[in-house]
Amino acid sequence: MLKEVQAVRSFIGYEDARDNVLALPLERAKVIRRVLGRDFTLRKELLEYILTAKNETSPLGRMCTYLSEILAWTDMTHILFMFKELVLTLSPVLRSSEVVAEVRNLAMAILSTLKISHPQYYKILVPVADHIVVDRNKFPVLIEVSRRLKEGKSMSAQNFQGSADVNPDIVNRLLALHRGQHKPMSKVEGRGRTI
Repeated sequence: MLKEVQAVRSFIGYEDARDNVLALPLERAKVIRRVLGRDFTLRKELLEYILTAKNETSPLGRMCTYLSEILAWTDMTHILFMFKELVLTLSPVLRSSEVVAEVRNLAMAILSTLKISHPQYYKILVPVADHIVVDRNKFPVLIEVSRRLKEGKSMSAQNFQGSADVNPDIVNRLLALHRGQHKPMSKVEGRGRTI
């Protein structure tokens, strides 16, 4: 893990040999994340500091830029995948009777994330009780369809884990529906702005 710390230090331009900080073991890092994760106010204030500091041209600013990119969509890549692969493309999958409840849940998740100033940091900026709206168990089929559509397009799709409890027949029917009736759009326009 020391190599990773040195890589981050090099990336942000901080290579002071006198300050030899060792990386925390993974288990300790998980405990710290769990403890910090419970404190909504601390999470929010830390993120606000990072977002403000990233505008600086100093090594701290570069580190905060890097951290803000890592934190974006934390535990929410499934929402991003569904949004990009199904919503932005106006996929016919969203009109299928087989996923009505999941589509309703997805609409609620998107509306909830858009209510805050930085949707990509939703799980950091809202209390833990509000995380239920973006819980991956609310859209297992849509997640798997999105993952399969995104496969081959990006490395992140290969690292993304779907649900094991999804009926493959339903997923295959929805993929066929998407691929058979779907005409990709280069951009979606709405309410005077391009998304």
